[in-house]
Amino acid sequence: MLKIFIEELLGEIATVYKSREYSILIAVTPDSSRAGNPYFKFLNNSNYLNADKIIRILFHKPNYVIHKDGKELWELNNKDKKLLMQILKQRSKKYKEYTNWDAAKFDWNCEYLEEMLDIEDYFNGAYDEEYKHDAGYIKSDLEMPDYTKIQF
Repeated sequence: MLKIFIEELLGEIATVYKSREYSILIAVTPDSSRAGNPYFKFLNNSNYLNADKIIRILFHKPNYVIHKDGKELWELNNKDKKLLMQILKQRSKKYKEYTNWDAAKFDWNCEYLEEMLDIEDYFNGAYDEEYKHDAGYIKSDLEMPDYTKIQF
C-alpha cells in the first residue's frame, strides 16, 4: 500500500484549488493504469500529505471511484457537497478567465495526455476531435454535473 501511495505522489499532480480557510484541496492525478472514468480528488486538508480523507469524483457524473491508498473515503455531507459546487463554480486563481471546474478539466487532460495543451485551443474545442475515442480525455464542453447528488 505504501508503494501505491508513493507512486501516486511521485507521479504528476496538479492542484486545482487549495484553501487553508476551508482546509480542502482539489487536485488531479491521472493514473495511467486506470484508463477511462476520469476523476478529480477532493481532500479534507489543504496539504495532500496531511489529509486523511479523500473522495475521487467522476467528471462525467455525480459519482465517485473507490481507490485503496490508505486514506479513508470522504463521505461528503450536504454542506461539503454545496461547498464543492461553490468552489468549482468560482474563478480559477491559476487560469483567471476560467472557473475551477474548467481548470480541473484542463489540468486533467494535460496530466493524462502528458503534454502541455494550449488552454485557449482546448476551450475552443481544438483537441476534442483528435481525442474523441480516448475514454480518459475530457471534452472541453463537458458541463459540470450536480455534485450535490452524490450518493454513498
